[in-house]
Amino acid sequence: THDSYFKRHFSRIELANSFFQNYLPAEIQKRIRWDTIREFTEFRQTEQTEEYIMTLIETWQQRGYEKGINVGIEQGIEKGMKTKSIDLISKLLKQKFSTEASDWIEKLPTLNLDQLETVTERILFSDSLSEIFDGLIH
Repeated sequence: THDSYFKRHFSRIELANSFFQNYLPAEIQKRIRWDTIREFTEFRQTEQTEEYIMTLIETWQQRGYEKGINVGIEQGIEKGMKTKSIDLISKLLKQKFSTEASDWIEKLPTLNLDQLETVTERILFSDSLSEIFDGLIH
C-alpha cells in the first residue's frame, strides 16, 4: 500500500532528504535545516492529514514529471540544433573541399554546439581543412 511504501522509503533520512531537496521549491528548501532532520516515529493519521499528505505527494509527482519533461525538451532541442548544424557544415565542407572533407565530416558528431559554430565561421575564411579544425579535432 501507499502507507507502507512511504514509511519504508522515507524512514531512511538520506532518501527523504534527497527526495525533498529535489522536489521542494527553493524558497521552502532555504528554510529547512537539513542537518536537524530526524526520524518521526509517532504519527496520528486522520482523514485530514491523509488528504494533506496525498495532496503533497501528488504535487511533488507532478513537479517531477514537469521537471523531466522540461529536461527532455531541452535535450531534444539541443540534439536537433546539433543535427542541423552538422548537416549544414557537411554541405559547406563538401561544396568547398569536395571528397577531401569526408574524413573530417565523420568527426563532426564529436563536437559540441559551440565548436560546431566555430567550424561554421572558419569555413568562410579558411583555405584548408586543417585550418578549420585546428584545436577542435585531434
